[in-house]
Amino acid sequence: MMFNNPGRLGNRLNSYATSLRFQAVHKGNATVATSRDTVQRLMELLDPTYLPLPVAEKSLVEKAKEKKAFVAVGPNWAKSDFVTHLEPTFQKAEKEFRKNHEPKLYSLGGYPNRMWLLAGHHDTIRAAYRIREDLRQKAARFLEGVRQKRGLQDITFVGFHIRRTDYTKVIKTYYKCSLPGPAYYESALNYYRNKLQNPVFVVASDSSTYARQHLKGHKDVEFSDMKSPAEDMALLGSCSHSIMTVGSYGFWASFFAGGEVVYPLGVNCTVTPFVHPDTLGPRGYENFKPFDMDGGGPL
Repeated sequence: MMFNNPGRLGNRLNSYATSLRFQAVHKGNATVATSRDTVQRLMELLDPTYLPLPVAEKSLVEKAKEKKAFVAVGPNWAKSDFVTHLEPTFQKAEKEFRKNHEPKLYSLGGYPNRMWLLAGHHDTIRAAYRIREDLRQKAARFLEGVRQKRGLQDITFVGFHIRRTDYTKVIKTYYKCSLPGPAYYESALNYYRNKLQNPVFVVASDSSTYARQHLKGHKDVEFSDMKSPAEDMALLGSCSHSIMTVGSYGFWASFFAGGEVVYPLGVNCTVTPFVHPDTLGPRGYENFKPFDMDGGGPL
């Protein structure tokens, strides 16, 4: 059962974490694997020593196709729910194998986007998701530099990821709503300012010009000087708490940080956003706090 999910770093983290979940649930009944492409992308951020899943190499895929033992299964793209095909496929494959003992390679497509699936498996995921030591050290040097510059050691760092670029169009054309803006930023910042002593907000974005334009006036904000998405995620994940906007990248940066997470609750979208009570589920994400998109604060 090979999880074969495209996309960038955040989507690959979704895919591998979902793979780990299905490995735990179906242990002994199916071999859960990942693609070489996914592992290569994860190695930009993670220490591969701790990634436990076998890799289905391209040669194995080609061999399975030659033997007509390759089955590609995709999600219902129209409903933006890329997980409902997974469990039925596992059950069907296991039933067929028990009956005829013929090995098959299933390629499971889509973008796993229902984080409730991972509830109860966070420890397993954290054991596999170890950020590379060189990235951790670089993030630590950045944070220590902020302490030295400000003359304070008792700073509580809050990671703040602002997702823009292609999502500005995706959110309008696909979700039929809008991205959170300055009003949400202010309410999220003020929430932590009122709660924490000496907070400093570490901002990373795929549109640094936009982020600086809207946040440069805040004296308690520092902007990431990292050079890659993996370095930014290591930095955000080294903070104590998080503010996110939308998307899988912000989710995983917040997951790595492990503290409280402020996120915008999209209520007028025609498709359920990635981080939403319906996608998080009733347990496992109690540290995720929904905020009003328009700056009204916690909900």
